[in-house]
Amino acid sequence: MRLQNSGATLLELVIEPWGRDYWLRPGEVFVVSTAASPDDNLYPGTTHPDEPFEVDYRPQSMTVHCNGLSADVTDSHGNELTCGHQRPETAAEESTNSWLTSPEP
Repeated sequence: MRLQNSGATLLELVIEPWGRDYWLRPGEVFVVSTAASPDDNLYPGTTHPDEPFEVDYRPQSMTVHCNGLSADVTDSHGNELTCGHQRPETAAEESTNSWLTSPEP
């Protein structure tokens, strides 16, 4: 699945269920891929098990729920990206995810 940041600001991408974050600059394209299960239930996700992805978009952040065994994120040239790719130093301020901005208990 190709994801493009058509906005004017940094966009957070979170890959679930692993909680990995990647950050797209304006105009950038990332590609998310997942591998299916080898059994008959190809994509064992909880909401739509027959679909490989579910996307939840919020201003400045999107979450891709991968219903496969693993997920890979690459740039538009096929280069694999690692968790935290282009994460700003002020990620807690940039993020709209409560798990990044909530104070520790």
